[in-house]
Amino acid sequence: MDVELTTDAREDMNDFNDEVREKLKTALCDLEEDPTGDERTEVIEVRDRSVFRFRMREGGRGGKIVHRAIFDIRGSKVVVYAIFDRDRSYRKADIRRRF
Repeated sequence: MDVELTTDAREDMNDFNDEVREKLKTALCDLEEDPTGDERTEVIEVRDRSVFRFRMREGGRGGKIVHRAIFDIRGSKVVVYAIFDRDRSYRKADIRRRF
C-alpha cells in the first residue's frame, strides 16, 4: 500500500529536526506492508469512527524517537492524518481536529 501524508501530517513532519524526520519516514515505510496487522498498530475511536494509531519508537523506553502516527485506510492507500509526540497522541481533542 502507498502511504500518503495529509497537509497537516506533512506540517507535523516539518516541525521535527532532520534526524528525527528521517527516522519517522523510515518507520512510516513499515505501514506499506501490513498497516493494520503490525503489532505497533492499534484501533482508536475518533468522531464515531475507527482509525489507527501507529507507535514509532527508537531505543526502547525513553528512547529518542517516541512518536505516533494517526492513520486510516482509504482504498489502497494508508492516509496519515497526524504525527504527534507520544503524549499528544493520546489527547483526543488534538486527534479530533484532524478529522
